[in-house]
Amino acid sequence: MLNNFWQSGHLRQMPRLRFGGARWFSGEVVALVGILLLALVLRLVHLSLAPFGAASAQQLLDSDTILHGDLLLISTPLEGISPQPPLAGYLYAIPLLFSRNPIVVLVWGVLLQIGAILLAYSTCRRWFGMRAAILMALVWAASPWAILQSRVISPHMYAPLLVTAMYCGLEMALNRRLAPGWLLSWLSAWLLLNLHTAYWPMLVIMAVISLIYWWRVAWRHAIAAALVGVALLIPYLYYGYTASGGALLTWLASLHAAGVHWGRKAFTAAVRIASGWGFTSLLGGTPPVGRFAELLQGIQQASAVVWIAALTSVLLLAFWRLANWNRRPSSEKLVCLLLLLGAACGALAGMPQAQPLAEPSALTPLVMMLYGYALAKLISLVLAHRYAERSWLVAERLATAMLLLVLLLAPVYGARVLLLTLQQRSIPAPYGMTLRFWQQTANATGKVLRLDGAARLYTVGGEALGADRRILSLRYLLADEFEVINLCPSDGLCLAVPLYGSHHLLLLQPQPEVSQYLEHHMAAKEAIVTVADKAHSAVLYTLPSVSVDGMAGEIPHRELWSVDDGALLLGWETPALQSAATRLATWWTWRTQPVPQLDHALAVRSYDTSGTLSELRREFGVPEAYWSASYVFVRWMDLPAIYQQDLHSGLQLGVYRQPDHVINRVNDEQADRPSTAITIRLSADEERR
Repeated sequence: MLNNFWQSGHLRQMPRLRFGGARWFSGEVVALVGILLLALVLRLVHLSLAPFGAASAQQLLDSDTILHGDLLLISTPLEGISPQPPLAGYLYAIPLLFSRNPIVVLVWGVLLQIGAILLAYSTCRRWFGMRAAILMALVWAASPWAILQSRVISPHMYAPLLVTAMYCGLEMALNRRLAPGWLLSWLSAWLLLNLHTAYWPMLVIMAVISLIYWWRVAWRHAIAAALVGVALLIPYLYYGYTASGGALLTWLASLHAAGVHWGRKAFTAAVRIASGWGFTSLLGGTPPVGRFAELLQGIQQASAVVWIAALTSVLLLAFWRLANWNRRPSSEKLVCLLLLLGAACGALAGMPQAQPLAEPSALTPLVMMLYGYALAKLISLVLAHRYAERSWLVAERLATAMLLLVLLLAPVYGARVLLLTLQQRSIPAPYGMTLRFWQQTANATGKVLRLDGAARLYTVGGEALGADRRILSLRYLLADEFEVINLCPSDGLCLAVPLYGSHHLLLLQPQPEVSQYLEHHMAAKEAIVTVADKAHSAVLYTLPSVSVDGMAGEIPHRELWSVDDGALLLGWETPALQSAATRLATWWTWRTQPVPQLDHALAVRSYDTSGTLSELRREFGVPEAYWSASYVFVRWMDLPAIYQQDLHSGLQLGVYRQPDHVINRVNDEQADRPSTAITIRLSADEERR
């Protein structure tokens, strides 16, 4: 029975299910439903462990703005990232109609990927056969990388469905000669461009395919899709012309530099998606949890080798069919698949690495279809009819069957290991903090602030926040109920000490200096949130007011120096020299400053005995819109390495206008307006202005 099953080339001999004498489902449908249920379960389990960073929170904030009646013309850009078209914001507004809970949005994303698997199965079955479709769907359903991609709220969440729709439209147009297929393909390409401008290679490759098969193209459908796509892009194009022309040119210039690396980057992403290999790199090198975790890594590496061999074979087969196009079967399915795969790789090169987990999403359906096709061909070659009379090949067939079984079941076990690891351990960047952590933090913090009647929350972040410099994740979950001010967007080494009244301070992954300072000032712990192995933690303090005399009395080197129009340096603490980590503490406050002039940066410049400049720059650690004489800000700074060797002549502190700071005019002797600075000597315990 097993021999006949594999020799048949399809699943027709699976038993028919009959209920009440009526044939409801065939074996193929039962197998497909089982695969879809497997995909659904693996994507829905522990959904609160999904990453929820700045980009995801900003995406939901944009969609929430749309629901409040505002027209979104461009996506709100994060720092250092150019704005994108607003289509994703409107699409995410659909699940937000039902609930603001990010879990609902994640369920929406899971359903999108299930729909992509179903559409890919239909397309793959028509072009490559039932066996290839079943294998493709099974590998996609259990792929750890595909599971993780479905859990990231980003514009790329829609990419698998749209890329699959592109290939489905090409199958309709080239295989079944249906003119609406061109409309589906072209419209999907334009929608991808409206999700993210990095997907422009998909549009280019559609033009290439249309030129290759120009006599089959329904040009009216292609033109109709172009009109819709351009109409959706008009607000973004207007913005790009008026506000970001320079940024657009810079981005285009950067593509040349990125082209050197995109091949290796995209190829690695494709191998990982197909085999499930390498997800430990995503977990920051954290070893996976599981009894057979080491065996799993070996199996996934073997799967990666199989996929590389499959890609090579398909490339050779496609070139051979193109070279013999007049004598061989049509090669449209392979040509289109490989061209789209190359375009997806090109799109990956233009991604800004804001969400490295989600950005390869466009590769997933193409990689899975190629892998399923290659595995089906491998089965057909090994189990061909001409070998049926050779009894010695029975062992080879069994070995091949076992190999295929291992390759197909390894992703399932890999998905289980991945989810178990996420549940038991906190994962560093690039995965970041989970939605569960942010929800627990928001719930605990909101409860305390409501009881105290507070309206403002200060936060001290750090490296764990990544790009979330404005604590967007917490802002979204608190629904703008409280004003959230992030004091330290860079390293979490600062504090705002109130001179009048008290305030609430939330420490995210607290630094020892900050915690000790709070305990010294009798700050009360209100709530503690920890996850997994306590690597991610949040502590909410109520910090009482400190008297002016008490604050002045604890500054070792006390002065009152006006460094800039509004900034006052109260003093510093001389750090210990020749230590493993040398940190300098400074105390700052401000006079009243007009808002248009609030644009400063704190810079540290140091020189060794030979006159060599060693420089470390840090931000103040509090948005200047909140500067007030009622607060004293304490800032710790890591000093350059030369101070660990006692090879210095002085340290220069200064507060400089941000525009001058950006264009490197800080302390420049040739600048039109030299900046004000203070020089202190750490070794001799003396200072001079």
